[in-house]
Amino acid sequence: MYIISMILLIIFAVVGLCAFLTAIMDMCCCSCKGVTIILDKLEADNAEAQVRRAARMYKETCHARLICVCNTDDPAHDICELMKNEYPFLELVRPEDIRIP
Repeated sequence: MYIISMILLIIFAVVGLCAFLTAIMDMCCCSCKGVTIILDKLEADNAEAQVRRAARMYKETCHARLICVCNTDDPAHDICELMKNEYPFLELVRPEDIRIP
């Protein structure tokens, strides 16, 4: 029993050390200025999961910019509107408002 507990302790210590080093590296190397995350062609069945994943990415990229492209009559637009209450940094844009230079 002692050997099993020591093996588990070592495994968790290595995992914790890796997570700590990753956090330190993220703090030191966070130079993501000008990054924009665009969610396009969202479907109603997976829109919430995609917005949550993009919000996590937004927080990891030094708070760059998060844009959701949806038509107002699309069911995914309603989901994005609800998610905007939870994530105020989410921007909703209609496809006709986007200009590509």
